[in-house]
Amino acid sequence: MHKNDLPTSWPILAIDFDGVLHSYISGWKGPRTITDAPIAGAIEWLKSLIPDQDDAFAPRHYYFDVQIFSSRARHFGGRAAMRRWLLRHGLTRGELESIRFPRLKPPSILLIDDRALRFDGTFPTVEQMRDFRPYRVGTMQPAPPTRATGIDFLAPKDGPIVEGLEAIEVVYARNQSEYNPLRSLISTDGTGRAVSRWTLTAEQRVAIAQGNDIFLELMTFHQPLQPIRIFLAGDTNEDRESLLSLLEG
Repeated sequence: MHKNDLPTSWPILAIDFDGVLHSYISGWKGPRTITDAPIAGAIEWLKSLIPDQDDAFAPRHYYFDVQIFSSRARHFGGRAAMRRWLLRHGLTRGELESIRFPRLKPPSILLIDDRALRFDGTFPTVEQMRDFRPYRVGTMQPAPPTRATGIDFLAPKDGPIVEGLEAIEVVYARNQSEYNPLRSLISTDGTGRAVSRWTLTAEQRVAIAQGNDIFLELMTFHQPLQPIRIFLAGDTNEDRESLLSLLEG
């Protein structure tokens, strides 16, 4: 069904693109560059909101007038880039024709966005707004496997990465049951570095002392591999200063 054929009675549902559909792990690369995979289940969920070709007279609230509202749409080539990405990740051309990409905020009944607070009549404090962090998707650390695999997986540190820097932490995969939540510090330069901390058990420390190596597994989701480094650090003031310098680029 073409978007121009949608019944005007269908309620408008506005959906943010980056951080809701697009996992946005690599951060902003420009309005026409969309490098990451969809958030798990995003494409299937989007398909469920789009009317079938032969269902033009569906009940009022069975479908929505889906509008992807993104800052990309205000830039030359941004809307075309989002369309290409949706086609590449499973939408059909017919389904895509049912979706609008407005440049201005639509009069929607609901906005789904990872960078918003629900207003309930109480205005947020300066601290709440300053400390707000968007939902971010983690793809690095799968949920703990059974020991039957024979692999002794490392685990993220249980607690702040660095004491006193909690305010600048983000948590990847906070609401994804298939992954462990991963606390990370994000750099302030254009690289979008994410620094996490992993703590070894006593047995793992012994194994390394006996000559075992650390292996790194990455789920690329068939996307280009990002630069990766592994380093050692502790809780000394020198280590803290080195880490802050790294995050500042």
